[in-house]
Amino acid sequence: SGASPTLKNVHVRLCHGSYGGYHNGGKVTYVGARFEDNAPSYTLYFDGGATASLTGVTFLNNQSVDGGAVHFSAGTHATVDSCVFVGNTASSTHGGAIYANGESLTVRQCRFTANEAQHGGGVAAQNSTKRVVIRDSKFEANVSTYGGGLYLWGTTQAHLVDNTFVENVAGADGGGAYLDNGSN
Repeated sequence: SGASPTLKNVHVRLCHGSYGGYHNGGKVTYVGARFEDNAPSYTLYFDGGATASLTGVTFLNNQSVDGGAVHFSAGTHATVDSCVFVGNTASSTHGGAIYANGESLTVRQCRFTANEAQHGGGVAAQNSTKRVVIRDSKFEANVSTYGGGLYLWGTTQAHLVDNTFVENVAGADGGGAYLDNGSN
């Protein structure tokens, strides 16, 4: 709680239980890590106003309740840079790869491929997330009921710059992206 570790080249595989990784508060940095074939309640979870930085992290075939790969919650400020998300699933509803319900989310130069969720096959951000910036990223072949690649609901500011959306599928609305209820 409140610790500020830097974790480099960590490999988390075949984890089950509550969390693959849990961080409450502090400044947490992951560099070059790999999360693969995990099926806990949450693969990687940030809470309690944590400042999270993920750089060059790969997430393959993980399954979690919300945020198949990563869940940013409760006041979290998150930066996700040059990461790869492939084949992750949110078994409940939000964010096949990333679910953000924190303070802010910045995503740069990431790739989201073949992730699945009910809302936001690639990324879902909602409610208290006041600022979402996604730039120079690619969303491909993600599947969801709403927002095949991206689902934003109730976020105050959304900045989407130079992203590519290819062959994402939504069963209801927003094959590429679904922006609703206050997202601007």
